[in-house]
Amino acid sequence: MTYEEHPLKILDLKQHVLRTRVFSFVKVQWRNHPIEEATWEQEEEMKEKYHQLFETQAQNLFNDMPRENVIACNSIIHGYVQNRCAREAVKLFKELNSDPFERFHDGMFILATIIGACADLATR
Repeated sequence: MTYEEHPLKILDLKQHVLRTRVFSFVKVQWRNHPIEEATWEQEEEMKEKYHQLFETQAQNLFNDMPRENVIACNSIIHGYVQNRCAREAVKLFKELNSDPFERFHDGMFILATIIGACADLATR
């Protein structure tokens, strides 16, 4: 029988900058462990194994923001597309654009991002 640890949440982020490389680390609190036992892990490895943890963190942060913050809305949609979460990008765009005369009806940046997401979905 094996026991596998699962992360609960990300507590902090830091980067180590060397001459030619940047290493990113996240401080992770593990399920069934107190905060004092949190460990620093490589961000890329954690994203590969537990990508939903990063999506949840970003989504929670976004949910706490006022909806009229167009820059934040554009940024999270763009982030979804950059991280190959095109379905989530399109879904959020639809939620925010239930009224075509609101926020993004003339936003070229967000329109280009959504077109990219649709193209990504079409190639899958």
